[in-house]
Amino acid sequence: MRLTSFHRVPVQIISDAVRQKRLERATAMLRRFKVRDTKRVFFTDEKNFYLNPPVSNQNNRVWSRGKKAEIKPSRLLVQRE
Repeated sequence: MRLTSFHRVPVQIISDAVRQKRLERATAMLRRFKVRDTKRVFFTDEKNFYLNPPVSNQNNRVWSRGKKAEIKPSRLLVQRE
């Protein structure tokens, strides 16, 4: 049959309202900080709490004859919140 197996990729659901809010907050942050102040910013790792369990990529695959770039994103991407 000459099919190739591709892993499905988990991606986060981002609505238009969330994109607009992120853009506004990023713009406000850029206006607030000066270059010298960015050296004092400290980031920490945060724990992500998932509402949906992670997808098992070993069992969740897409079979296709073509290349990965030719597969529709709706088949290849698994949305999560």
